[in-house]
Amino acid sequence: MKTATLVGARARGQAGLTLVELMIVSTMLAMIMGGMAMLNSAGQDSFTATTLSSKMDSRSSEVSDRLLREIEGVSPAGVMVPSPGLDGTNTLLFQVPWGTLTQISYQMEASELDDDLDNDGDGLVDEGMVVLTRDVGGAGQISTVICSGVAEFLDGEFDNLADDNGNDMDDESGFCLQTIGDLLIVRLTLLEVNKDGKTVSRTVENSIRMRN
Repeated sequence: MKTATLVGARARGQAGLTLVELMIVSTMLAMIMGGMAMLNSAGQDSFTATTLSSKMDSRSSEVSDRLLREIEGVSPAGVMVPSPGLDGTNTLLFQVPWGTLTQISYQMEASELDDDLDNDGDGLVDEGMVVLTRDVGGAGQISTVICSGVAEFLDGEFDNLADDNGNDMDDESGFCLQTIGDLLIVRLTLLEVNKDGKTVSRTVENSIRMRN
């Protein structure tokens, strides 16, 4: 009987030790898995941010290039109403040689109001769009949205009647054209919403020399 009791006690001791070891191993595994999950989450966040940044870079460049193609061939002596000048403009009516009247303009998006609110529920506030209208006033007049999600004001600019971003224009919109001599400059600030619901912006600037 004594031998059996001793063996049983040893067995119980061994079982208790194994349980403690299992608890330690389980805790270590949980810590390792938690660390891996955090690393994975950080990696996904970094990948998402990089993807969004690349998307915005590509989008802004494509839109800028499209705008330059549309105004290519316009001359300082041609029809440009208003003449952008140093003050800039967000609406330009122009005509290239042997072409019809064309207008490029910034407009508020259809479901948005200029009220500092997100009226259309897309996470952006008071955003606009760039609209191209061909054959203005003619029988073939047609308008096309070149891009949407355009900021109300160019990056760094505020509604305060001042030149906040140092480009010689006051309170310019997220799409604006400016002429310096024979150089026509196109500036554009586009907006996107990231996965955290925060607004991310990208500004592109391009230029073209007008033909005499």
